[in-house]
Amino acid sequence: MTDEFAIPHNELGQPDLQMLVRQCGGYHRITPELWRAWDRANAEYQERRRRIPPPADEVLEQLPKPEPTPFEACATCGQEAHFGYRDTTTRELVWFCATHRLAKWWAEARR
Repeated sequence: MTDEFAIPHNELGQPDLQMLVRQCGGYHRITPELWRAWDRANAEYQERRRRIPPPADEVLEQLPKPEPTPFEACATCGQEAHFGYRDTTTRELVWFCATHRLAKWWAEARR
């Protein structure tokens, strides 16, 4: 079980450590020879992966452009909000910016 073929690979050709652990019956049962074989197989995979060329600009131009992520607006001033509080009656989140966020004591009072 110390040869290169003992190292299992996934469908992408990447060495599969979880499968190796299962195959050996635990980390503690993986021999130093198998760890060396694992390191070699992983280094070879990483080298192959690094040699994959990036997609051409024409291909990138054909990909759909993601929609900009909308931000939540502060309920007080309308600026970008980062602090959401759940309304106790409607159960909806109400958002506030750093300037208008509710006091820390109010958020902790619900604990």
